[in-house]
Amino acid sequence: MKSRLKNLWPIWWLIGVWFFSFLPLLFFRLWIHWDMILYSYPQYLFLNDAFRSGEIPLWNPFHFCGFPVLSNFQWYPLTQLLIWIPGVSLKSLQYWLLFHILFAGMTAYYLARKFQLSQAASCLAATGYMLCGLFTGNTEHIYVLTTYVWLPLVLAGIQGWLTEKRAGDLWLFGAGLVLILTGGYSGTNLIALLFAGLFLAAGLAEQFSFKGPAKTFKEDIYPLGFSALVAALIAGAQVVPIFFDIGNYSNRAGGMEYHRSLEENLLPVWTLISLFVPTADFPPILDTYNASKSLSMLNCYMGIICLCLALFAIHTRRERIVLILAVLGMAALLAAFGSQSFLRGALYEFVPGFRLFRHPALFRGVFLLFFCLLAGFGMDELLKAKPDHYGGFQRGVLILTVTLGVTLGGAAVAALAVARIEYQAAIILRKVFLQSLPIQISVLLALYFWLRGSRRHLAVGLLMLSTLDLTFMAQANMFLIGSPMSEFEHMNLINKVARRHRKVAQFKLFNLKDNWNDPINRGMVFKEFQTYAYEPFVPQAYFQVMNTGFHQVLPKFPRYFLVQQVSMAGDLDQALKIFERAGKDQTMPVMVEGLPPAGIKIASDAEFRLDQMSYQSIKVTDYSLKRVKMEFNNQAPALLASTEAYHPGWLAMLDGKKIKTEKVNFAFRGIYVLDPGQHTLIWKFRPRSFYYGTLTSLAGFALMILAVLLKLGIRPANH
Repeated sequence: MKSRLKNLWPIWWLIGVWFFSFLPLLFFRLWIHWDMILYSYPQYLFLNDAFRSGEIPLWNPFHFCGFPVLSNFQWYPLTQLLIWIPGVSLKSLQYWLLFHILFAGMTAYYLARKFQLSQAASCLAATGYMLCGLFTGNTEHIYVLTTYVWLPLVLAGIQGWLTEKRAGDLWLFGAGLVLILTGGYSGTNLIALLFAGLFLAAGLAEQFSFKGPAKTFKEDIYPLGFSALVAALIAGAQVVPIFFDIGNYSNRAGGMEYHRSLEENLLPVWTLISLFVPTADFPPILDTYNASKSLSMLNCYMGIICLCLALFAIHTRRERIVLILAVLGMAALLAAFGSQSFLRGALYEFVPGFRLFRHPALFRGVFLLFFCLLAGFGMDELLKAKPDHYGGFQRGVLILTVTLGVTLGGAAVAALAVARIEYQAAIILRKVFLQSLPIQISVLLALYFWLRGSRRHLAVGLLMLSTLDLTFMAQANMFLIGSPMSEFEHMNLINKVARRHRKVAQFKLFNLKDNWNDPINRGMVFKEFQTYAYEPFVPQAYFQVMNTGFHQVLPKFPRYFLVQQVSMAGDLDQALKIFERAGKDQTMPVMVEGLPPAGIKIASDAEFRLDQMSYQSIKVTDYSLKRVKMEFNNQAPALLASTEAYHPGWLAMLDGKKIKTEKVNFAFRGIYVLDPGQHTLIWKFRPRSFYYGTLTSLAGFALMILAVLLKLGIRPANH
């Protein structure tokens, strides 16, 4: 029992380091900000309300003019755990995210152990990864981190199967893939799968040279391939709608423009300074160069000691796995440079999936993982190093210490010299160098003198100093992770949660003032349309129309209305001028694609004021997340148009007969009603991608169960 507890010390170490590094967040002295509050928190409130009310949320009518939520990570197992918490709040979401960072340390430790590293070296690698610049920089981006939390689990499954052939490794490999595919951001998922594939290919090449093609296929490729297939099928409910909608419907259909895919949030070469300097306080530099970069994408810090040990491993350990990790890590770093290196451009040209996503800087997560593992290799090598290698490492630490000391002195002199001439430059020198380098120099000096002592406690010294360095880095970057919240802001958030006692059945009521503009049947109040980059499932035309100022018109018009004449939709660029004019004149243009049926009048400029519309006869009798039912009366052939967003998944039934849902004003939906009289219209949201994805997931579970039964030797009776 005592030996087991003793072997668990790295786990307790990681928990302790995580606890003290994120103490202000755990006790809510700081709140994770930006996208966490603006994007993720409202999304979780909606999912919580919907699931707990017995609805599968496929469409969110409260976001913009309606928004598909087919693939907003609701099938990620840990999301399900969170959204079923009664009264999910910002506190529970913050804890949920922080525990993911702890899981990253655990999975990295497990991966390091699969490489036969010692407990101390594995603990150092895991600490470096858990507190690296990826997790402290991207804390607001939950689903970016999710990919990198579980990537080590996938790699551990691959490494374990190739070296040990245990069934548990196949389960880990498959489970890691499911967690990544259901919970990760699609762009980072592509990155993770690419490098996991390259890592697997390198391992299979070694197996191929030893065992030959037939045995390698039977013992390695087939089991891992089958596990990957089952995992991909199980994740189908999440994956299929993503690529179905993004590829065929959204603003990223066909891929993003080359320059945006490669240049938006790339890793500028000058940010490599963050490998040595533990601050990400780069706003002065960004202001000076007028660069619009996300601060969360700039930090590459992994600890100065971890970096030294990683370079030491590359220099001294002549092993295949070290070479593989080093090459793949450097390739990921090059890809993070975006348009500044050829690699991201090659991926854009030859791997179609990469055309759909931006943020080249996210490649740095693979670099940080592999180099943290190399730091573990370096630590084990140093502990048993020969005197010449040991002495070389000592000299390297001393040279780096002196170099940083000279840099510190130069920065101090330069800051004093230019303070009166160029204040902005002095601010840059102070924030980037003078506030960080003293910590680095102190840690390296302590390491140097520790190296000069006995090797008996060297592992303890390396682990303690590295952890101290990384903890200082986390504190230096706390402004990136979170910010204080005023009592007023906090109470507003608490009140929002407290008011969430409604059920989805109550969404049918059209007079909820907190969701609609006013108690009558009119459109909702719209937000600023500045967040299109976060909504890949919304058509680009929607945002182009809204950004003309047309969004100010919609809340003043009925949600559904009848018109007897329409305009023919031409080129969108020309139509945007019409929407801009409508925004100023407070009128509603009605444009349709294709020739309308006989009976519908065609006008060159079909624009209507509110008093020119027929909407009084429309009565909405049922309104839920996936269904709208209304009754209305028309006196002549007309178009029933709406200010709700178009999606090909909306199916219309008019008086019990299927009819086509038309695209109105490039981004909204409507139907033609040719027969005068009383009618009943039912709109149901039935996206094919959801049903295809559900069937795919069911097939995956069935295949997994069948494989388990066959493995256990269970056969039908006639066998």
